[in-house]
Amino acid sequence: NDKVGNGHTLKSISVSAGLTTINTDTITTSGTQTYTGAVTLAQTATLTNTSSAITFSSTVDSTALAANSLTFGAGTGTATFTGAVGGASNGALGTITNASGQTLIFSDAVSATTIANYGTLLFNATAAKTISPAITDNGTTAVQVINSANSVAPGVITFSGNVAADTITIGNTTYAGSALFNGTVSGTNINIVGGDHASEASLGKFANTVSVTAITLDTNTGTATAEFSGSSKTVTGTIDGLATPEGIVTASGTTTHCIVPIHSPLGIPCEARITIKMAPWTTVARNTVAIGNHGTFPNWLTSPAPERKATSTSARVAVPGGATAAAALPIAAA
Repeated sequence: NDKVGNGHTLKSISVSAGLTTINTDTITTSGTQTYTGAVTLAQTATLTNTSSAITFSSTVDSTALAANSLTFGAGTGTATFTGAVGGASNGALGTITNASGQTLIFSDAVSATTIANYGTLLFNATAAKTISPAITDNGTTAVQVINSANSVAPGVITFSGNVAADTITIGNTTYAGSALFNGTVSGTNINIVGGDHASEASLGKFANTVSVTAITLDTNTGTATAEFSGSSKTVTGTIDGLATPEGIVTASGTTTHCIVPIHSPLGIPCEARITIKMAPWTTVARNTVAIGNHGTFPNWLTSPAPERKATSTSARVAVPGGATAAAALPIAAA
């Protein structure tokens, strides 16, 4: 139960036992901390080192029903979780807290109450995983979903709780990413980036309210898609392709959906049908919109009719980022 490295800081810790129980509230080293076997938190603990890595090569759980928390102290380097976190029976953690500027890497499922994010969270599992905790924004923060396998379709990372971050990135120009957000999403920027292989299509799927400044779609060899689903939800923030033409936006399902807006700072609540709305004509800089199976609506955005309601249960919208609004923008059958 005594603190480890609190009086005279240890250089490093390397534990290779089959099961390690952390039954102290403080472990401090100047160098790396490596836990090769499964780890159980018998109490809430803070791990600290000086800009060095902390590695968990197996699972990390709380004592059953205790929901013990795990905090990383200031100045600590990247912490990597290879195995599932909180996945044992009744072994979910309480709050996982990183240090300011620190990166936490998760390669498997996470079960906890909250991740209090002060830096970067990278979810890089190669297969479908579920992240149960809410993620809170506590500074300059980022959430990244990037599949670490090359030339394959990414597994879906499902976020069960609300997610808040300054920047949310799904995929990069080398690897794809796929994320489903069942809770609300808030922050500044969402970037969806296709990978460098045709199989590496990146997808951000949003089943709840989205409140951000901008959503950017960057198709490379792999496509970049934003999909909105859910009943009576509102999406606030501009939606743009990075270049010309890039990105796919879809609304799908049988209940009310809303995409608001496409390249516009104006947020508009959903109507009783699938509704794709644009802001007034003067604010639209670049878009061509194609809605499948809804025919052709010429001069869709000319005053006094700045919107069209789609009565079908699905819509597909292509978002070219460089087209100019020199004339009224048509909606053509996809």
